[in-house]
Amino acid sequence: DSTFINSNLEGCFLYAGGSTRTANASITGCTFKSLYSGDATVNANAMVTSSYDGVIISNNYGDDCERNLIKLEVCNHVIIDSNLYSNNRIADFNAMQTQGGGENLTFSNNIIRNVGSGFLISSTTTSIKNVVIDGNIIDNITGTTGTPDGLIIDNVDGITITNNTIRNPYRYGIYLTLGSGNAVISSNRIIDTTGIATNSAIFISLKDSTTIQAISINGNICTNRQGVSNGIINISGNPAAVSTVRSFECKNNAMMGVTATNNRGFRSTSAQVFSAALICDNISDANYEMTTSGASVVVARNNIGTVVILPGNTLCRSLPNATAAPVTGAYRVGDVVYTDTPVSAGYIGFVCTVAGSPGTWNSFGLIS
Repeated sequence: DSTFINSNLEGCFLYAGGSTRTANASITGCTFKSLYSGDATVNANAMVTSSYDGVIISNNYGDDCERNLIKLEVCNHVIIDSNLYSNNRIADFNAMQTQGGGENLTFSNNIIRNVGSGFLISSTTTSIKNVVIDGNIIDNITGTTGTPDGLIIDNVDGITITNNTIRNPYRYGIYLTLGSGNAVISSNRIIDTTGIATNSAIFISLKDSTTIQAISINGNICTNRQGVSNGIINISGNPAAVSTVRSFECKNNAMMGVTATNNRGFRSTSAQVFSAALICDNISDANYEMTTSGASVVVARNNIGTVVILPGNTLCRSLPNATAAPVTGAYRVGDVVYTDTPVSAGYIGFVCTVAGSPGTWNSFGLIS
């Protein structure tokens, strides 16, 4: 329950030096306001915690500090919950930062407003393991250079990102570099994303030559992303070092507000093998484009939008309803178009029986 105002030091600094690790600490109910260092290169954070195991940082308030509200250095078993922070003074800087590794980190129910960047969770050495980011509000990213993202997460092994609201990021809403383990990105709202045209609301970069156990992108709402060419939701990798995703699903997402000529609601590049992938029940005012290694197995069904699935996949997909079978475009065996003018003694739709452009199509499903 302390108050730190107009300090030229860190507001609160918990440090265990050398190889020593300290267990159990709590920072609760403090106020950090107008912290500055007076140093051109070393700027003040509200709180820094280094080499701790077992930390709870909750119900604190910060305003007009130079850098982060919270900075973690090689900490394990940390809960950061219900903190409020606004207006960091150094342009393009983060609100919360983790570096140097760590594991079992939970960021929940925090409110962040008017900051250069939201959360930076990154390690250039060992990966950060088991991260949960849930129920946070990141409102208005003010940075324009560096990484002005809602969430930028690099080199993690196992992450869950759920129920967050991210408004007005200048670059990415969520930028995730995934090294192994699994990722769940579910029920997030990424809105008013009118920043740089070539970036995405949700971007997942797979590290070179890795095996990812599972990726689930489910139930997210991404709106007002104008001029996107790289996809509102984008999965990317390095073609020279193909990564494998054993299980992948992208379902029940809304990807709306695209105006680019070469627009994409969902996109993946050719640098991945998907052992089993499902793209279903998404809504977009753009297309779905999935380019993968030829060893991939992909199923795409019941998506609303202009569907484009490029070669290298095994799939059965339900295309937008039409009055007749397609006469342009490339299609595969099993592609289905349901009729939007069903009549008695007619047929429920059309199915592709020979792949090609447009391939061979036959009516199916006699209506009594």
